[in-house]
Amino acid sequence: MAETGKKVRTEMGSMSALLNFQDHPKRRLFIVGVIALLGLAVLSVLFITVHSAGGCNAILSTQRFSCIQTLAAQSGSASLCNKITNGGMRTSCIMSVALSKKNSSICYSQFSGRETVNCVENISYAASDPSLCDGLDSYNQSDCRYLIEAAVNFSMPSYCTGIKERSYGVLCNAQSYYHLAVVTGNYSYCGDLPPTTNGSILYSMAQQNPAYESTPTGAFSGLLNTSLRDFCYSSLASSGSHASCAYISNSTLQAGCYAMAQNSTASFTVANVSASCANQTVSSLRNLCYFGLYTNEAAATSNVAWCSQIPNATYSTSCVVNLASSSDNQTYCNALGNANDIASCQEQTQLQNGNANYT
Repeated sequence: MAETGKKVRTEMGSMSALLNFQDHPKRRLFIVGVIALLGLAVLSVLFITVHSAGGCNAILSTQRFSCIQTLAAQSGSASLCNKITNGGMRTSCIMSVALSKKNSSICYSQFSGRETVNCVENISYAASDPSLCDGLDSYNQSDCRYLIEAAVNFSMPSYCTGIKERSYGVLCNAQSYYHLAVVTGNYSYCGDLPPTTNGSILYSMAQQNPAYESTPTGAFSGLLNTSLRDFCYSSLASSGSHASCAYISNSTLQAGCYAMAQNSTASFTVANVSASCANQTVSSLRNLCYFGLYTNEAAATSNVAWCSQIPNATYSTSCVVNLASSSDNQTYCNALGNANDIASCQEQTQLQNGNANYT
């Protein structure tokens, strides 16, 4: 019995000595190493379980699908998404992986048809990288590149390069160089526009210019036969400089350009410009001349009365709406008199300034 007790005490003493690793560095390293190996083993099991999506199996229904989607996005493995049986969630999962990796090849390997196009467009758009569009067919590649340039407000003409469909390419370049001309005031960009006519492209260009935001659609009817280049030069004259007018090839448009910008020998007065507007023989140009003159005066003086000086009623209304919207002041709308026109003006002012209430 004494021998047994002695043996137990001896073993306990050995164990105590082993655990007292502060006095034994080698033993301390050995134990820490064992613990580390055990930790790595546990982590390895967890990694294999989680990254095979098995770790999500204990979760029910859509929460499990969300779990798999999170793992797929984190690991960059789109194949994990195939464990999701819900079609819509599977598509969303693959999209999220492709977006996180900005890898369009995932779109082609995991989707077909329209889903592939949507996937590539989303990735290209998110990455602002038009080159990612180039694997698509001619039409969708062109549409994809155009949308990316539109997303950056046509500030990158290089994004238009490589567009396969000519119609998309002309539209993209026209809007891009016109945008640069307007925002920089440098009319040399107008020279990059084609000297050809295209009414729909001209109208698209005009929508990029704040000076035309409230101009009625019909106001451009007289300009449909104007070349894109001439329209660009004419637009730049609205800033008060007549230099760009000299490059306009259309004599009638050039005369209107000088009238709006005022030539170098005449001092600027409302009366002088108004007289020049009255001398325009083309009604659409005459209306635009009056509209530009009095709308600018109304904005500069915060006086809605200038709008009533515009002979054409449609343009006069647009002048009031422009003043109310640009100043975010709905009280200007009351100058319209008609209840329906006032309500429409107020609604447009709310929408443009993000104050609309939706119920």
